[in-house]
Amino acid sequence: MSSGAVLLLLLSAGLQSAFSLECYNCSFSVKDNCTTATTCVNGRNQCVLTITEGNIASGIVTPTKYFSYSCGMKDDCDKKFSMSVNNTMQRSHTFCCSEEKCRPTKTETPKVNTEKNNVQCSHCFESNAEKCKSTTMMQCTGDENKCFTYSYSIKNIAYAAQGCMQTSMCDSSNDVIIPGIPNYTKKSLECSRAPSVLPHVLGPVTYGLLLLKLIS
Repeated sequence: MSSGAVLLLLLSAGLQSAFSLECYNCSFSVKDNCTTATTCVNGRNQCVLTITEGNIASGIVTPTKYFSYSCGMKDDCDKKFSMSVNNTMQRSHTFCCSEEKCRPTKTETPKVNTEKNNVQCSHCFESNAEKCKSTTMMQCTGDENKCFTYSYSIKNIAYAAQGCMQTSMCDSSNDVIIPGIPNYTKKSLECSRAPSVLPHVLGPVTYGLLLLKLIS
């Protein structure tokens, strides 16, 4: 290799290092106090804060917030996800900034939308099972207009869940995250169209957080 080519490679590496963004990098902390930083790679030019809320239950239970920092792309910004199993709900929002080791300043999450959306799904949550053996129907609310079937394992114990999910979460390539539960393995996630609820079966259904038994 010629000396000129070597020089160009060195200059390219130096420029890439000089313009690489450094962001905080922490996962699911209950306090927004991340101090660990990492250098972003592969063209990731956004510092992303993901706020995940659990224990949402129509004002009955105080929501628990989890803060995760990472490097990301512009397409990762301003995203929202939610999923519900009867009285349980999990939702996440992403916020971005693009300066060195920055923290997003606007991080307000909207109020939970409990308005019925005229769709219903079968719901369940079972341990030691990859598929639910018994389900009942639940009323979906807000933006959650798809039914989901989800299976995962924690320490070799299988879990299965069904319920309502936001469409964008079904279409996303991101893994479904269980806040506060490390070292779990996703097995499958399937989404299907939620059937319309007939007017004569509309009724009061409680609303709240996902997998309360695991994260409360």
